[in-house]
Amino acid sequence: MLSDKETSNKSKKLSFWLAPLVLAVAIVVVIAIGASREVVKPPKPVARMANVEVVAVDSLPFDEELLLPARIMASETALISPEFGGRLSQWKVKEGQEVKAGEIVALQDTTSIRSTLSELEAARASARASVEAAERGFARAEKTHEQARRDAEAVDLDLEASKSALKLAQSDFERTVDLVKKGVLAKAQLDRDEDRLTQSRLAVEKVVDARERAGLAVETIAAAVEEARAATRVARAALGEVEAKKNSLEVQLDKLHLRAPISGVVEEHLVKEGEFVGAGKIMAKIYDLSSIRALVNVPDRYVPFLDFANPALEKFLSMQMSGGEPGVSARIILPGLPKLTGGDGEGISIAAKVGRIAQSADPASNTFTVELEAENPGHALRQGMIAKAHIKLIHFPDAVIIPISSVLVTDRGPRVLVVEAVDGKDIARPRPIEPASISGDIVHVASGLEKGERLIVRGWDGVIPGEPVNVIKEDGRFNGDDSKNIAGGSE
Repeated sequence: MLSDKETSNKSKKLSFWLAPLVLAVAIVVVIAIGASREVVKPPKPVARMANVEVVAVDSLPFDEELLLPARIMASETALISPEFGGRLSQWKVKEGQEVKAGEIVALQDTTSIRSTLSELEAARASARASVEAAERGFARAEKTHEQARRDAEAVDLDLEASKSALKLAQSDFERTVDLVKKGVLAKAQLDRDEDRLTQSRLAVEKVVDARERAGLAVETIAAAVEEARAATRVARAALGEVEAKKNSLEVQLDKLHLRAPISGVVEEHLVKEGEFVGAGKIMAKIYDLSSIRALVNVPDRYVPFLDFANPALEKFLSMQMSGGEPGVSARIILPGLPKLTGGDGEGISIAAKVGRIAQSADPASNTFTVELEAENPGHALRQGMIAKAHIKLIHFPDAVIIPISSVLVTDRGPRVLVVEAVDGKDIARPRPIEPASISGDIVHVASGLEKGERLIVRGWDGVIPGEPVNVIKEDGRFNGDDSKNIAGGSE
């Protein structure tokens, strides 16, 4: 009889061989059952087409535009500052008051200058009297000199007459001497002629002496004339110096009446009445807001289009922007107040024109400062306001415009999808395009699309080029055949 231990070992060996056998039998049974059943094929997947919306490509007038921040500046700004230091006596205008060019806006203290002017007025009267006295002395000296010159001329005539009488007396005496020797005349006649000759000689000597005295008188009086002339010049110079000082002080006195250099509105008073104001210190500013300037930083690539007076612009446009025409216009826009629902309310829009264009770019931003000039009705715009500059650069009378939502950005550049009818099906085809510019939610296409092509504007996400698509909306109208609207496409 077997022991319990032996019985247990036999049972374990039997279980070890029976388990694989049972598994093999089960597999055979399953295979047999599967072979006896009919094989069911899986259903074919339903073809799904993307639902898309298309529009016909059309050409429209289009303006190449810029919308840039702008800073409002007054057409003119001027500073009120004194040329000479002094105490501010009075403001003649109030803060915010409008003034005209040349109008007195403030007064400096003039007490000291007026006192000095009084002294100079007295000095000028004295100098003028000295000039008059010197001129009278000069006139008398000239008259005396003229009389002495005439007296000298008279003496010269007497001298000539005396010399002629002496010559005649000498001739008569010589003739008498000869006749006395011949016994024709008595010796008494010789004595008489000799005496006349002696008198003639004495007369000549007397006139010569008088001539010398007259010459000395003329020279003495001539020196007096020069002295009188010099005294007159000195007196006149002294008078001129006094008058120059007086005129200088009068100019300074006038400049102590501070005037507005331009017409405009006076900003706040920076100096109070009674305070000392140094020369050149700014006392107030004047802004002329009858017209304004808007300073705009324009990117360098747009600056050539702003110089519409340049004859080379048309050629540049034909090379860079085919079909474009120069047509620069501008507006300055001050946005309205923000709305609770988003965006801004209606603002102020003012027509402007392009003024000064900077000749060099800002080295930091590489932009050019452009000034837009505009009228300022009612002085609505103020110095320092931030506005928007709306500048139209180029006009395209016939431009291809598409929504930006239709553009696909790929590693090969921007593309769009168009729909072509092939064998009764709408097939999506890719089109590489060359955008000329982007303005808001539209794109100006320079090339790549033709007028009349059917452009996919919605539902292109997931569309594979070359596959059919389901056009459910075309040119804003839904297609009437709803059987084509198979679910699964993306709109």
